[in-house]
Amino acid sequence: GALPQAPLITQIREMEEALALDRQAEEQRAQNGREQLQQLQTELTAIPEGSDKRRKADDIRRLMTRLTREDKENEEKWKKWTEDIEKKQRAAVQEKEEAARDAAMATQATMRQEALL
Repeated sequence: GALPQAPLITQIREMEEALALDRQAEEQRAQNGREQLQQLQTELTAIPEGSDKRRKADDIRRLMTRLTREDKENEEKWKKWTEDIEKKQRAAVQEKEEAARDAAMATQATMRQEALL
């Protein structure tokens, strides 16, 4: 049969840790990109007018476009990830409430049986 799934609490913790690690890595990558952008812009001001300057300006535009796109993709990815975590958290709460209800019903059933003895 299927492998038993880890308890929801464990799944949630693992997802939260993975999200935090992903965010850290992506933010570091974005920081590196911003530093690279800063470097290119500094170099651009040092270049005299001409084709080199245009090429450098094109490099900067491409990099800015890429960084903007990656930021947007990351935000969407993290939003979905967070929604998945929240969905699992709601399921865990529901699971706990159902277990408590089942336990209460079992206790009542036991008390009724004892009352009949």
